[in-house]
Amino acid sequence: MIFLSLLCLAVAALKIVPQQNAAKEATRMALETQNAEVALALTATQEASLWTPTPLPATSTPVVAMATDTPAQWSAAQIQTATVAALNTQVALAQRTPTSAAMAGTALAMGTVWAAGTALPQSGFADEANLPTLIIVAAMLIAVILLVRRLRLAPTR
Repeated sequence: MIFLSLLCLAVAALKIVPQQNAAKEATRMALETQNAEVALALTATQEASLWTPTPLPATSTPVVAMATDTPAQWSAAQIQTATVAALNTQVALAQRTPTSAAMAGTALAMGTVWAAGTALPQSGFADEANLPTLIIVAAMLIAVILLVRRLRLAPTR
């Protein structure tokens, strides 16, 4: 019985555990690749949204000059405030999700890629401790305890 247990343990240590580790590594590499592709797509989409359109050809439409209340000379504080406000707007637009855009009544740019989780997380106790193996080992230990008690109580000849 002990030899059989040691044999099973050796098979698990030499065969099953390396296969599980290789599968985990392959899954991790696939997730890293997918995350890199999504980040690249989001970066490309954001860069494309910041491009200015090609200017239209000149027409003979007269330009009407309109008075504005823009100060002729901007102070350094006003320039900094305007720059920060513009950058915050760009960041907020880049961080919109389909849900927030729908709630605001705006549409996102076509071709925007959003990562969506499709699998359950693999981070619980049963995943790390391999719960089925623990149950089998516990059953084997209970069987050994019962066998030893029975052998102790058996009459000797």
